[in-house]
Amino acid sequence: MLSFPSARPHLSCARYLSEQPPVQLVRSVVAIGDAPNDIDMLQAAGLGVAVENAHPDVLAAEDYIAPECDRGAVAHTIRKFLW
Repeated sequence: MLSFPSARPHLSCARYLSEQPPVQLVRSVVAIGDAPNDIDMLQAAGLGVAVENAHPDVLAAEDYIAPECDRGAVAHTIRKFLW
């Protein structure tokens, strides 16, 4: 598992990860976010998912809205789009 300092923009991390095999392209990435610093990442991803309780600006930038994090947002998104 890779970890990045919180000061590093999320889009930079997503781009780095998308360059690693087997992902290859950022368009094949599903990104899930809730805060304004996630917006660039959500817009660049093939599928940008905001959680229900996300910041209003994030909700406006998403492709899909998942349940809140504490209600299984990641598991829900995996089941809906990747499983």
